[in-house]
Amino acid sequence: DGCNGSDTTRVVADSLYLTYQTTNEILPEGNNGLIDITVTGNFAPFEYLWNTGETIQDISNLQAGVYILQVSDSAGCLVEEEIVLDSETASGILDIFNHPNPFHDITRVIYSLPESAKIDISVYDMSGKKVMILVNRKAREGWHTFTFYRNNLVSGVYYLQIQTSKGLVSRKMIIIEQKY
Repeated sequence: DGCNGSDTTRVVADSLYLTYQTTNEILPEGNNGLIDITVTGNFAPFEYLWNTGETIQDISNLQAGVYILQVSDSAGCLVEEEIVLDSETASGILDIFNHPNPFHDITRVIYSLPESAKIDISVYDMSGKKVMILVNRKAREGWHTFTFYRNNLVSGVYYLQIQTSKGLVSRKMIIIEQKY
């Protein structure tokens, strides 16, 4: 009856936190990456929306790429995260290539090993037939290089392949005729 009253209410908002762990895509098999999500804070249940259209917490069977996740809670709070998934080679070989490529008569072959291994480096023609063995020995970890001479190989497309007990990597190598 003519009295006024007031009260103070303190509203404490928790925060919505998103953390994740990734497992990179492993080549040459591929499509085997994984993103594992953990959400804490605020008000469960949480809803998930990936840029792939998935609406589940964790996604798997992924290729390397950029994945965007939006997570919302029951109070309408939203957090968004961009997650980059890389790829790795399971072959035990970091890389192999030749330079220059294409080449006329001589090129440098450069390869890298993450650990010491017995290696076989060979040249294959377009039909998959081995036409030349370049290296067949144990090699130490690190970068290596040697000169490759075309010898009697005709101009065309070949494949330079390095193989270890853990797998292989193959790169296209092009021999062209010298123009005078």
